Amino acid sequence: MKAFAIVGSIFGALILAVVMMFISANNWAVKQEAKLDGLDQNRQSILATYEQKVMTAVQVPDMYRDDLTKVIRETVQGRYGQEGSKAVFQAITEANIQFDSGLYRKIQDLIEIGRNDYQQAQTELTDASAAYKAGSGVFPRNVVLGILGYPKVNLDDYKPVLTDRVTDAFKTKKEAPLKLR
Repeated sequence: MKAFAIVGSIFGALILAVVMMFISANNWAVKQEAKLDGLDQNRQSILATYEQKVMTAVQVPDMYRDDLTKVIRETVQGRYGQEGSKAVFQAITEANIQFDSGLYRKIQDLIEIGRNDYQQAQTELTDASAAYKAGSGVFPRNVVLGILGYPKVNLDDYKPVLTDRVTDAFKTKKEAPLKLR
């Protein structure tokens, strides 16, 4: 009877260990996949916010141009009338209105900051995806996760978003110089 109790205890402990291994592996995978989803949503949010900031900011130079044109027109018409100056000879010293290039610098800053934030978000997502792949490939976790049906997400959905230019460069193994205009 005593031997039966010892064997039963050992068998029960083994079953408990296996169950705990399954629970642990499942919980780990759930956390990893939730992290991937969260990082992906964050990446999308950063890109959307960045694009909105830039798209809004690039409208400012057009508004500035229109307002500057209006001010110049009103100044000239106020000074010389609707038809402008009709004088045969006119000696005038006028201050030219300066164009503020700071607007373009602000747009450049928005682009640089937005791209840096987006790159960091893509790096975090790529790192988390790699950690999930590495962690789910370790024995005996890989066996347990396979039995439980993991991964339950498509890991290809968490790859970095690339431009056509970059995709072509990796296919051809050649990179062309950037063309700014």
